[in-house]
Amino acid sequence: MLFNAEMVVYTVEPVQFTRPLADVRVARLGEPATFECEVTKPDARAQWLKDGFDLQHGPKYDIGVTGRNYRLTVRDVDDRDAGDYAIVVKGHRSEARLEVEARPEFKVRSVFHLVTAVQ
Repeated sequence: MLFNAEMVVYTVEPVQFTRPLADVRVARLGEPATFECEVTKPDARAQWLKDGFDLQHGPKYDIGVTGRNYRLTVRDVDDRDAGDYAIVVKGHRSEARLEVEARPEFKVRSVFHLVTAVQ
């Protein structure tokens, strides 16, 4: 008996970040904050995290990918959104921090009235 065997080898190129995430600062409450990065593989599956917890696309988070560019926008930022954000693509991770430096804005109405004393 004669066997003829052929071996097919697939090479998987590792994903690398050509532009990793960068820290983001927000100066005004209610503004959006956007994290962006670029990887070597287009349209690879990605997972976004905040402080180690999985994020999902929805009213608070806009998650998008165009080719090799990945984007996370945190809408209507407040103090609770500050923290560590990460993206994981094919086991490779990039991290950045969101800092909320906004001071609360107060609107003051005048409560003083002119009072005239009459004798």
